[in-house]
Amino acid sequence: MSVRRFLVLLLLVLAACNEPIAHNLTENQANTILSGLVKIGIKAEKSRQPDGNWSIAVTKTDVIRAITYMNESRLIRSHRPIPEKESSLVASREDQRFYYERSLSREIEYTLTSIEGVLDARVHLNLPARDPLFGQKVDRADSGSASVLMVVNNKFAFEHSELGKLVAGASGIDPQHISVLVNIEASSTEESPVQPSAPIIDMSSLQNWRIQLVLSLFILGGFGLWLFTRSNRSSINKLNSLKQQIASEVSS
Repeated sequence: MSVRRFLVLLLLVLAACNEPIAHNLTENQANTILSGLVKIGIKAEKSRQPDGNWSIAVTKTDVIRAITYMNESRLIRSHRPIPEKESSLVASREDQRFYYERSLSREIEYTLTSIEGVLDARVHLNLPARDPLFGQKVDRADSGSASVLMVVNNKFAFEHSELGKLVAGASGIDPQHISVLVNIEASSTEESPVQPSAPIIDMSSLQNWRIQLVLSLFILGGFGLWLFTRSNRSSINKLNSLKQQIASEVSS
């Protein structure tokens, strides 16, 4: 094996090692992340985990850039589960109202995040109290209220009034009592690939780098030993050849 071939093989081995950057994803989440990374020129791979979920991996040199892009683009949204009901047999009226408000808020958030250009959404509802028997408002003057916070990018093209009508239609609250705040992410409007603003250290990545470093040193050490042995063998062969030549000249 020549030195050039060995170095090429070593570089290929190191370059082929990918680092997982996202775990326990649904297939839809994995596809969204995969397409987003490809758009900015990062080669990514999607693989299925033993538990049926999916993970995304990129090359070592793209780890920080990919994580930064995913964070700024909010490709992985934080999971906000619906609060569970109380375990008591008879839930209080306030508990039922609280559970209904939170459940409806999560459903509206899910609807809002499905709009193109929406990176994240928060919805807080304050529904008017209703009579449990007749379903009418306890206080007719109380029409309820809602607050909506949305984080969007430059692809978002909806008006505040349209968002208010959407929330009003789902919650039954008057659009005049719905406050909508839209925050445009500055980093999301940039078309160029995202550059890391601060170093990000992943302990699992560091551990993998240590393993690769030890493996590389082991390979280099073995190659050096092979060169040393080959050099000594060549020297011994030359010395034996010289001895035979001298012996033949003396005998003649």
